[in-house]
Amino acid sequence: MTSDETSTRCADGFAGDESTRQVGLLDLMRLLRPYRGTTVVAALLALTASALGLAQPMLAGAVIDGVRAGQPVSGFALALAALFVAQILLDTTGRYLLERIGEDVGLGLRRRLVHRLLRIRIDVLDRHRIGDLISRAGNDTTVLRDIATRTVVDIVIGAATVCGATVLMLLLDPVVFMVVVIVFVVAAGGVGLVLDRIRQAGEQAQNAVGTFAADLERGLSALRTIRIHRAEDAETDRIGRSAQKAYAAGIRGARLSATATPAAQLAATGSFLVVLVIGGTRVASGDLPLGDLVALLLYAVYLVVPLGTMLEGITVAKRALGALQRVDDALHLPTEPVEPAVPAITRIADSAAPPPAVLRFDDVHFSYDG
Repeated sequence: MTSDETSTRCADGFAGDESTRQVGLLDLMRLLRPYRGTTVVAALLALTASALGLAQPMLAGAVIDGVRAGQPVSGFALALAALFVAQILLDTTGRYLLERIGEDVGLGLRRRLVHRLLRIRIDVLDRHRIGDLISRAGNDTTVLRDIATRTVVDIVIGAATVCGATVLMLLLDPVVFMVVVIVFVVAAGGVGLVLDRIRQAGEQAQNAVGTFAADLERGLSALRTIRIHRAEDAETDRIGRSAQKAYAAGIRGARLSATATPAAQLAATGSFLVVLVIGGTRVASGDLPLGDLVALLLYAVYLVVPLGTMLEGITVAKRALGALQRVDDALHLPTEPVEPAVPAITRIADSAAPPPAVLRFDDVHFSYDG
């Protein structure tokens, strides 16, 4: 754990109360473990859709070569249309399943947090701000709900799609492939330089939002006292400073994310330009058929979405680790020892004789004077 992360957690009041372990991408993937069956089905549907998409440039190239040779191409055209429709249907179904899993992840985290927070020791509760704990159960779990499934699966599917497209490009033309690989390596190096800092900025931003929520909760809880002392302006300034800190943390994260975006654009645009220029030169020299150039261009375009999704997914996952760290810290807060349940009072059967009376009144009256 870095010194910045430690100071942030200490300022938030969590140092010493919870496990100091640092969460990672594997912990983000473990959130999907209870739903691994549905996740596998959704991932297979998305992978199949990507495979159908990878076959489309080959068919498009075959159509071009068939037209140039004067051969019938209706079969290739129909197959291309069928693959396109099937890809849309499979991808839509897989995405829906992933959204469902995301909702399940959010529900599971909230239930675990409620179960834990209602059982933490009172002395531990007194050392923490209620608003921040509520923010962990609300805002942080919402972030993880939206990111857990889509980010993890998008990274896996994006990596598989990029690998498949690059292999097919290698089979079509090794020279163009090697130049595209160089462009990708440069882009990946640019993204890798800022990933760790993005994770730290994400955790700081989530902590700042939690502090703002805690300050606002404190102000609303003491609203009557604030009104009596006419301290509305002072409280507004105090809570406003918390909001400003959350804003500044968000700006730092946005600056780092913006640094990673041009690298992804370089990989997308650069690969297309490389294929267009070098591939066009090889077609002009007769070293590359026109149909293969069309297929290479389509693969270069097809790489844009999965590559951008994969790089963005890695960036977002690093940012999501900040929310996961806060949730994990709350889940490790010390709780009260479990006490044995008090046995229920045995009910007396209706037919049983009533127990002897302890106190008995006979001929008791009550009235008001007059």
